[in-house]
Amino acid sequence: MSSSNDKPRQSDYAWLKNNGWESNHHFMHSYGLKPGETGAYEEGKAILTAVRGADDREKAAASRGQSGNSYQSHGNDGSAKN
Repeated sequence: MSSSNDKPRQSDYAWLKNNGWESNHHFMHSYGLKPGETGAYEEGKAILTAVRGADDREKAAASRGQSGNSYQSHGNDGSAKN
């Protein structure tokens, strides 16, 4: 449940920019998707939704004082960051 102190959720565009991607196309390419291919945008949106959900859960856990990653983050080129 949200409190009145919660910030509104960022748009996907703003979230991508704040997390190092130049655009939705850049994000899609980092996951091996080609924007011109059938279904690529839908798959990209599904990936973005999953990544943002994991990021939201990680931030919520951090704000509660819990530690540990619930997911492995990826660099803008799709490579895993440690």
